[in-house]
Amino acid sequence: MHVLLVEDSPINRRFIGLALSKAGIELTYAENGRLGVEIAAAGQFDAILMDMQMPVMDGFAATARLRQLGLATPIIALTGHTTEADRDRCRDAGCSTHLSKPVDAARLIDTLNDLVATVAPAGSAADSDDFSPELRQIALDYLEVQQQRITEMEESFESGDLNRLAELAHRVKGTAGTVGFPQFTAPAERLETAAASGDLQACPRILGQIAELQTEAEVSALEPGYSP
Repeated sequence: MHVLLVEDSPINRRFIGLALSKAGIELTYAENGRLGVEIAAAGQFDAILMDMQMPVMDGFAATARLRQLGLATPIIALTGHTTEADRDRCRDAGCSTHLSKPVDAARLIDTLNDLVATVAPAGSAADSDDFSPELRQIALDYLEVQQQRITEMEESFESGDLNRLAELAHRVKGTAGTVGFPQFTAPAERLETAAASGDLQACPRILGQIAELQTEAEVSALEPGYSP
């Protein structure tokens, strides 16, 4: 099986790529929707995994363009927005189905099984012990990136750029759980909501909670035998 992953987050690309490659799936990557359209139109893929929130061209526009070009390949939406309206928007754009972020590797393989063909036993990617060291490194790298993101969120709040704060919180919500830190998902979602609604009292409180969780995660990741 050959799958195109269109995803702007390097961490998500690494994690999903690791999980699916261990299931015997060949992957090609694109970091934004415009590049994804170009690669998909020029190649032969059994399925496309499409992040819906990306720079340059988002997943909605990219999917719609591919359908306009006559591409019938199954397209699986990967999105941090999970309301009925969001699901309808994915479907209306031309997505075959959708998966919410954080991405669960076993569920992703099940979805590929359903849409395309039997790839591997359900859960094989997530439960395989042979890639634990690689997964650990992805988690450690993520914590380093997230510390920078927390600093960016704090600076965005201090400068009054709540739109940027909401965008950064959305990225944390959609990535942290994927690489083994689900404790960040709920507070990141609350921060995204607070920033979007202009709640100036809630934002710094939630930012503080996220910073505390970051410290705890960094300490845990340094313990011997740690595995996300």
